[in-house]
Amino acid sequence: MKNKLYLTIAAVIVFSSSINLANAEKNTSAVSVAPYVSSKISFGWVKAHNLSADVPLLAGTSFASSGHTDGVWGTKLAIGADTAIKAIHGSIRTELELGFNSAYENNGLVSNSSPSTWDYTNIESKTFLFNLYYDLNTCSKFTPYIGGGLGLSHLDSSVTAADPAAGWSFSSRKSVNKFSWQVGAGVAYALNDKVDLDLGYRYSDWGSLSSTLTGVIDIPIKADLRSHEVLLGLRYTF
Repeated sequence: MKNKLYLTIAAVIVFSSSINLANAEKNTSAVSVAPYVSSKISFGWVKAHNLSADVPLLAGTSFASSGHTDGVWGTKLAIGADTAIKAIHGSIRTELELGFNSAYENNGLVSNSSPSTWDYTNIESKTFLFNLYYDLNTCSKFTPYIGGGLGLSHLDSSVTAADPAAGWSFSSRKSVNKFSWQVGAGVAYALNDKVDLDLGYRYSDWGSLSSTLTGVIDIPIKADLRSHEVLLGLRYTF
């Protein structure tokens, strides 16, 4: 009789323990967080919207480079956390990203001026962004995602305009920090349990740049920098 009682008690304890263990596993697996690092290379088509400067004392002369697009290479390095949430059938990724971009360049004749007038624009940029992504769990090796980011862009600009025939030239150098943002989408492919190959698209606004050309007179200039980027890289999850 006692043996049966002991067996019954033991069975109840084992059953209760299994239920508690199952609930614990369910609760712990409902949300899981994994840190990661990533590295990407990018190629972007950068456009300087409204890059212009009017010369009030030189009738009919304006420097207008708006609409010029230049190809720019870049590198993006990031650290982040991947939070998997069963309730949303995917995960939320948050990361801090540092980006380095090659120079945007525009070298050519100035519009609405004498044929000998030319301008040269060189703008280098670095970005520091806080990014937020939603990864959709497809129960396969492919994981599509959407997201965006906010942060700062550091712009180093050099602008020169001159007319050798008329004997005048203007130049400007300036470094500024501007509000920057990006939105994008892409897809990751799991090479193994730790490493993902990431291919994405991003639209970025690097902010507005304003400076002053100095020469015979001071000339204010401005430009709005925006880009369309394709990114390819690897993400390692710990």
